[in-house]
Amino acid sequence: MTVQIRQSTSFSEPIMDETDGRIEVLGFKPQQETVYSKLLPYSEQLDDESNKFLAEVKGNLTRAVQLRELRPGVFHWTTRLGT
Repeated sequence: MTVQIRQSTSFSEPIMDETDGRIEVLGFKPQQETVYSKLLPYSEQLDDESNKFLAEVKGNLTRAVQLRELRPGVFHWTTRLGT
């Protein structure tokens, strides 16, 4: 993992930028993580777990929309997506 420190030009731009190849592996730029996530004993498995969860939510939300099941289907899966 390579950590590059650069000067921030605005308040919304992060000062520390991690370039460890996760963007290429995941296929997207992940949002900012909690700094304590790296200290967990299962920190290597967090990306796989989050991708599986997102795939499950997207699949079930798509199914609920296609079936026009607004309640409880769409409501449930949009709530899960928010959490």
